[in-house]
Amino acid sequence: MREKIACSKTARFTFHMLWYLLSKTAPSMVKRWLFWELKEGAFDTPPSIDSVLTTHVFGKTFKTPIGIFLPFKGAEYPTDALIESGFGFGEFGPYTLNAQKTPQKIKFLAHKNGVALQGDGYPNPGIQPMVPFFLKRRRFNLLTGINLISSPGTEPEALHVTGTLSAREELEAMVQKIAPYCEYIVINAAHPSSEFYEIVGNHDIMFSLIKSLKETATFMAPFAPPKILLEIPFDLTPAQMLSVGEIVRESALDGVIIAGPHVMSHAENPFNNASLPVVFYGAATQSKITTQIRDMYRMTQGNKTIIAAGGVMNATDAFEQLAAGASLIRTDTALFFNGPGWLNKLYIDLADLIKKNGFSSVKEVIGSAADESE
Repeated sequence: MREKIACSKTARFTFHMLWYLLSKTAPSMVKRWLFWELKEGAFDTPPSIDSVLTTHVFGKTFKTPIGIFLPFKGAEYPTDALIESGFGFGEFGPYTLNAQKTPQKIKFLAHKNGVALQGDGYPNPGIQPMVPFFLKRRRFNLLTGINLISSPGTEPEALHVTGTLSAREELEAMVQKIAPYCEYIVINAAHPSSEFYEIVGNHDIMFSLIKSLKETATFMAPFAPPKILLEIPFDLTPAQMLSVGEIVRESALDGVIIAGPHVMSHAENPFNNASLPVVFYGAATQSKITTQIRDMYRMTQGNKTIIAAGGVMNATDAFEQLAAGASLIRTDTALFFNGPGWLNKLYIDLADLIKKNGFSSVKEVIGSAADESE
């Protein structure tokens, strides 16, 4: 049974015009507006999608390698709206175990080719209220990922403080709740609010955590356990990247997400208020993310699934990340700048690029340029 989404051409035109006006006059509202458009089924439905974009990942087959990262309320959006817009997968979150209130000082900022969040924490309703929405999604052929992050202020490992859970214990509790309802689960070590952000290259802690989460996922969903992926920031140092590469290659991880958030230094910060951390997303991160994808593909010899999560603003960017070794492309910021009509152009242009470069499928493209020197 399909969810009902209906939006007339006139309504879509009105939605798109309002997006354009907001992008020029109130950019801080554009992201929220675009997600609302998606929820209302107002994104343009591609007339057809070239079969060259057909993608096979984690036991599922879908029309394109392009997915979307949606904030915590994205789990409530009609799945039909995602599928009919051509998305192959949707990733939702990040979620903490318990509800996190919106910090008073958090801001959404727009600057040149990127957007930024300024403030601390990651507001969300907690994982439990979202379980019914993920349960509902199981009847649709949409690859579903759930992004998990530890609560601010937790310790990575248990300190045996009465009534206090460690970050690891929080993640274990969340995996217990959502393992049967998704294809993959993400350990978010990319956002500075995560307690694993500073220690993502710690072998002992990460190997133990990954083993525990894999066992928990298999126990809760023995017939189809979700894959476990690690999300890392693209701006790791070479030494950190080498260490993380070893963890990804040698542990039970099924894959890695190389993500775009970049914590700006005071010198980089273009905003007047430098008292709070600024996390930047956007086109400026594309080349560095592509480089890290290529390095990770080499270190894992192409044996782990890589999701690119940042910097893609057009089909050329997407093609480069696939050729570097990414199997999937997660979008977000590009919609902010290009609007809901951008997806159709992306699908057409990406299919053309694949064929012009002599490939007949996405699978052939993946990792084809991983051995090229920069």
